[in-house]
Amino acid sequence: FKAAAARWKLPTENLIYADVDGNIGWVAAGLMPVRSWTGMLPVPGDGRFEWRGFLPFEELPVSFNPPSGIIATANHNILPPDYTKPLSYEWAEPSRFKRIMEVLQSRKGWTRQDFEKLQHDELSLPARELVPLLLAAGERAGARGPGWDHMKRWDFLMRKDGVAPLLFAAFVDSLSARSLATAVGPHAAALRQAGVGSLDLPVLMRFVKEPGRDSLLVGAFDAAVAGLRARLGGEMSQWRWGTVHTAPFRHPLAKAFDLPDATRAGHWSTVGMTAGANLRQTHGASFREILDFADWDNSVGTSVPGQSGQPGSPFYGNLLPLWERGEYFPLVYSRAAVEKHTAHVLILRP
Repeated sequence: FKAAAARWKLPTENLIYADVDGNIGWVAAGLMPVRSWTGMLPVPGDGRFEWRGFLPFEELPVSFNPPSGIIATANHNILPPDYTKPLSYEWAEPSRFKRIMEVLQSRKGWTRQDFEKLQHDELSLPARELVPLLLAAGERAGARGPGWDHMKRWDFLMRKDGVAPLLFAAFVDSLSARSLATAVGPHAAALRQAGVGSLDLPVLMRFVKEPGRDSLLVGAFDAAVAGLRARLGGEMSQWRWGTVHTAPFRHPLAKAFDLPDATRAGHWSTVGMTAGANLRQTHGASFREILDFADWDNSVGTSVPGQSGQPGSPFYGNLLPLWERGEYFPLVYSRAAVEKHTAHVLILRP
């Protein structure tokens, strides 16, 4: 595995290892230039800042059979605390990783079906931390209304059939934008023009926990509710997260090849990550797999939109309904299992 990983001639990537003997491992494999500077900004091309080759594979961070028995990655900063080589400067905030560890450490005796559920886990740790702050601020401000009632009853699961997940998603967007404007004052417009319209979650959490943020929290929630009313109208009790939070499937060349929008659960803050602007999903996993090293034919996968890239084929969009529901198909391995699940055979003769 390490010999193969050493040939990964791309930017560093988390590569995970496991074998039938129960060993697990991880390496951040890839090409990392050796520089005398960070590489973050332009420098003079006069020879003083040339690369000095690439970091040797042996100096990349690795883990093998860690004491915890768990290796988890979620685009967060996975580098060991004492590792000093600059492999990356940009990481996802760690709430998804923390949720994975929380679930995996909660018990033993895992099944394939348990991992299917974990890959689509809908609990938002940021919601579990932010909503009590919001409700406390609302209580002090005497805030009332159906939106507040929904938040009080919520269990922090980003279900597609819930009202509170929609309110929370809109609230976080509103809070982040308003917090940035409060923090930088007159520079907010310039930052928005540069594509920076919100605060990253760790910064946001520190900011809203400072004393005197009640009006910011309540104002952001009220603005989010008002925006949703303008967008959705009608009774709040009829709103649903999945009605707004959809993933589009638009063909880049022909509208006739479009596929239906998929209603989605989850959020950018959940293990089942479904991120995107304007409360829709444009980012997230299109492919997932669960591999059973004790029984390869018990492995499963999920992908979208289909097994074929050919419009008109019955397999062009056949996986989309499964993916929308978070369901899996057999990822078969043995000859007998492959033949059992085969739906179509194409023979090409010269």
